[in-house]
Amino acid sequence: MAVAQTVVAVSTTRVALTVPANGWVKNNGGVPVFLGSSTVTADSSATGGLLLSVGERIGPFVTGGTLNAIVAAEYDESPTAQVAILSGLA
Repeated sequence: MAVAQTVVAVSTTRVALTVPANGWVKNNGGVPVFLGSSTVTADSSATGGLLLSVGERIGPFVTGGTLNAIVAAEYDESPTAQVAILSGLA
């Protein structure tokens, strides 16, 4: 399987991340990113997501799928964060 990578800009508006099977997600940006479902929020409320700190990575994702990412409003910069997705590693 070939290795592939993508980089997605994340801001205060939720963005969908397509993560393939055996894929990894890493926060390459300068601010924390919250990951979750299509209703994820950038806080610690009931809909708050999994916090992915600067430089942190998670994976591999066994089956792959869609995650949503968002940055908290106090980090509203341009660009706010860059999330890298790496796939194809066996």
